[in-house]
Amino acid sequence: MAQLMYDAMAAAGYERGFARISSHFIPFLLGAAGVTAGHRVLDVATGTGLAAEAARALVGSIGHVTAADISAQMAERARERLKAAPNATIQIEDGQALGLPDASFDAVICSLGLMFFPDPARGLGQFRRVLHNGGRAAVSVNTVPERSYNTRIHPIIARYEPSLAADAARLFSLGNERTLGTLFAAEGFRDVKITTEKHAFGVGSFDEYFDHVERGWGSAGQVFVSLSPDTQRAVAKMSGAMSGIPAVPSRSKSRSCSAVGRNKSPSCWTRTVAKIGLGESEQSAMLPAHPGTAAQ
Repeated sequence: MAQLMYDAMAAAGYERGFARISSHFIPFLLGAAGVTAGHRVLDVATGTGLAAEAARALVGSIGHVTAADISAQMAERARERLKAAPNATIQIEDGQALGLPDASFDAVICSLGLMFFPDPARGLGQFRRVLHNGGRAAVSVNTVPERSYNTRIHPIIARYEPSLAADAARLFSLGNERTLGTLFAAEGFRDVKITTEKHAFGVGSFDEYFDHVERGWGSAGQVFVSLSPDTQRAVAKMSGAMSGIPAVPSRSKSRSCSAVGRNKSPSCWTRTVAKIGLGESEQSAMLPAHPGTAAQ
């Protein structure tokens, strides 16, 4: 399975469609990673640079943030956001094969990105490699479709496009606390901890909620606009039925474990639950020790 590469439309709309969702969980992610003044921080799968921007505010002028994304379109958005920051660098990098020196960062963060990696374990191994001894890695991930805000659309699309089923399942493959913790431990992190954060986001109506998908914004939107008109209509209909969000203004609930929102809306809310984990690795002859964090 190939890693997600955002096209221009999906990247451009990400900010408008999802910034408020992902931004809510960023402080928990940074706290788990222990980001503080003077730190050198690597933000993998930075997207439009939301987490990198927040990290830069914490490290101050004496610290530095490197924002990396495999998508050139996303990296360009991050570059625009951080262009005035002298202590921020934007790079196009594959999180599974980072072209960065060993032991060069105090913290590595990955906000709602690890589940998009074809090989998450390889990604965590790279995070550990570039961390200093005692450094921390923190990630946030989806839990289950019904507790996600946007990626819940992928499994629905897969019902009509079976060839996309494996990719859809991958987005929730790290949602189990034991799975995530075991993955961190297997890559040499110690004292791994997983926490859950929840939040409810208001949604006026299903039309308002689904608008970003129909516009081709974000990962789900990018896939949606590639479908035939008939399949698009079927996906929209099923999404509306499963969300429980009224077609007319009301409110919707979404829950996100590790940064995914659950749209469960008897009264129209989007309740989001996020799980965050922290781990620290032992020092070895080849690899320094570092804590790792995983958010869900």
